[in-house]
Amino acid sequence: MKKEEILEKSKNENSYLDEMQRSELIKGFGVAGIVVVVLCVVFSVIKALQGKPFYEFGVILFGYMSASGLYSYIKTKKRQFLIQGIACGITGVIVFAGYFIA
Repeated sequence: MKKEEILEKSKNENSYLDEMQRSELIKGFGVAGIVVVVLCVVFSVIKALQGKPFYEFGVILFGYMSASGLYSYIKTKKRQFLIQGIACGITGVIVFAGYFIA
């Protein structure tokens, strides 16, 4: 490839976001995920202290963790992410079933 072709291809690929902006966007999703986890834990504790069931927050947490693990596995092919995704998915399904049983 010629230098001009490479520059044109790079320009087309980065027309929406450049590499730094994409990196920051990914970090933002990570921070948002942490906020979701913290909020779910806080609301779970509050509901538990009130003696109420709090299954819905577990479903949200394990669904998030499963999706994150499986996506990471698809991108990296690292077995640990596959195991995390499957384990969290199974746990999420169990908690979801508990929501209807309780």
